[in-house]
Amino acid sequence: MDVMAATSLDAFPWVNVFAFTIAAAFVTLTPGADTALIVRTAAAASGRRVMEAGLGVDRAVGAVFIAFGLRLTFDQGPIADGSSR
Repeated sequence: MDVMAATSLDAFPWVNVFAFTIAAAFVTLTPGADTALIVRTAAAASGRRVMEAGLGVDRAVGAVFIAFGLRLTFDQGPIADGSSR
């Protein structure tokens, strides 16, 4: 095995990690529709309405994650493949 070929590939994964970190930071810091809803509510309504909007967004996101987790659980359970009969 060529020593130079082995060492030249060692830096390659770090380039991918760096590129992924930059892309993930950009996606994380970019505001979405939920942020727009909360900012719009904050500009037009009282603090109570802003708190309700924030909690509503939080509950909706949680419900989506719970539904996805339940779906995965049911898809992998014994009922999904018919082996419970």
